[in-house]
Amino acid sequence: RPGEEAQDERTCVFWGRLDFGPNIQALQWFCGRVWPAVRRQAPDARFTIYGFNPSDPVRALAGRDGVALVPDLPDLRPEIARHQVVVLPFVSGGGIKNKLLEAASLGKPIVCTATACRGLRLEKSAPFRTPRDGKQWVGAILALWGDSDGRRRLGVEVREWVLKNHSWTAAARDAVAGLEQSLGEGIR
Repeated sequence: RPGEEAQDERTCVFWGRLDFGPNIQALQWFCGRVWPAVRRQAPDARFTIYGFNPSDPVRALAGRDGVALVPDLPDLRPEIARHQVVVLPFVSGGGIKNKLLEAASLGKPIVCTATACRGLRLEKSAPFRTPRDGKQWVGAILALWGDSDGRRRLGVEVREWVLKNHSWTAAARDAVAGLEQSLGEGIR
């Protein structure tokens, strides 16, 4: 559920296993191609990385340019709630990104790559921002930071989307429909 914590201004967040290749690559891409341009336009901007088992490449990203690393928290939810935007800059990897579903469940505005969306049930337009290049990423983040109503609206939309498409209720609905279809085909 969305948290009630006050949000810190001009903040982004990422979390996950920090010894996992796709997460490391995502962070290196974001911190190398996007974050420096964000900081040029918003020098007080902060990016926090939460996760378990931080690898040396991830540790090397932290401690400068507004990037912080906080390892091994037992409960990420209140910390994530304090950030204005979730970033999921995946450049590799497959399967559904649980962190996207978690962020949606928390009602957080999400900026992500198309890679982060693989395997998800997407309607005509996804309730998150999917910029195609570094420049568009910068624009999407800055636009969300500057629009509190837009962030709130996007958070509500993404939570409604995840509850409709990726909740236990949605999975049960799909299972029942599949069973009914199988039973109907078997009777013929």
